[in-house]
Amino acid sequence: MITRYYNAKILYNNEIVEGDFVVYNNLIASIGAPVMGLMPDKEVDVKGNLILPTFKNGHTHSPRIVLRSLSKESIDLGYYQNVERVLNDDAIYWLTKLAILEYLKNGIGTVSDMYNKLDPIMAASNESGIRNILMHMINNDFAKGKEIVSVYEHGLETYNSGNCKYRIGLHSEGAADYTLLKEISALSKIDGQPVFAHLSESKVEVQKCIEKYGKTQVALFRDLGLFNSGGTVFHMVEPTEEDIQILSDMSVNVISCPSANAGSGNGICPINRLRAKGVVVGLGTDGPIANYSYDMFNEMRMAYNLQKIKYGDKHAISNIEVLNMATVDGAKALGEKIYPGLGVNSLADFIIVDIKNIERIPGKNLLENVLMCANGSNVLTTVVNGKVLYDSGNYYIGEDVDKIYSMCEMLVSDILKRL
Repeated sequence: MITRYYNAKILYNNEIVEGDFVVYNNLIASIGAPVMGLMPDKEVDVKGNLILPTFKNGHTHSPRIVLRSLSKESIDLGYYQNVERVLNDDAIYWLTKLAILEYLKNGIGTVSDMYNKLDPIMAASNESGIRNILMHMINNDFAKGKEIVSVYEHGLETYNSGNCKYRIGLHSEGAADYTLLKEISALSKIDGQPVFAHLSESKVEVQKCIEKYGKTQVALFRDLGLFNSGGTVFHMVEPTEEDIQILSDMSVNVISCPSANAGSGNGICPINRLRAKGVVVGLGTDGPIANYSYDMFNEMRMAYNLQKIKYGDKHAISNIEVLNMATVDGAKALGEKIYPGLGVNSLADFIIVDIKNIERIPGKNLLENVLMCANGSNVLTTVVNGKVLYDSGNYYIGEDVDKIYSMCEMLVSDILKRL
């Protein structure tokens, strides 16, 4: 199948080029010019709108979309945990599909789901066509009565399937005792798999670790060998200068969740300092306990503006740096090298953004206007692996959208009755 997208503006190598964008099956065949000798099976007029790579939501917990309608101001963490305890596989499956609807309409083609019931999430993801980097949220409770090696081996055998991949996921230092931390470290050495974990999510967390172990969480992970195969950590709002150097030296990536960290009052990730040391930084939304939105435009804006506040410098970070964090660097931070951005022979993961309906006049700096003025409603089309999954309000995910809504409404009503 050859599809020619014409009359397009395309972000290519950090510059805007104009012309054709040709997709051959699931690969990008040409950017800026038609491919001689290739007769398209389908032609799409992009109408001067902008083609970007799909957004990579580097940290989320999809089934927790069920928590979004519960007020953060009046309900404590224990209530949220009770809600999750009553989620069965059927509920997780439909709630994940509901989250996927929002991911796709916001231009997100890849997510990274950390959860402890992965089978229904994988099923929902593969049926829908979205990419998902899956990982367990291993903590002391999850590990009780389990052989962690067996959990890992089952994960590799089961969840590297379709559009899904499996990674080692550790909830956090505070949720794991010393023995479990050592087990995860040993696990990562089996075949050099990186460890993914929440780390330095708040000043309180870091201080508790110092009181317990005499060192920061980052230093502890280094000393236990948890970073020997690299890795990716979520949040990282309170690193010391030594921590940042460790992350750089050990090739550990960071997923910053600016809206969630702001919503929790936990702080601002020092993205500029991390990037200056060569640490790859991506962006994530986290889940509705801290952030109700899956809009990556909002995450980019938050990262963009919060860095200016943190460093007292309106030039602290550029629009292209933030855009890359949500796309190219986001993929790299998740360990994905085959579809980070737009390039010939790269996988065809891209979105079309309506630039006619944003505040784009004067249009001297299109990317600045997109970053500061666009939102998820400006996404016209989301394509993953060459397949159109969302286009102009319509979904092509193998499931009736109204059925997803009705199933979720019924499930949520039942869940709330059982609490």
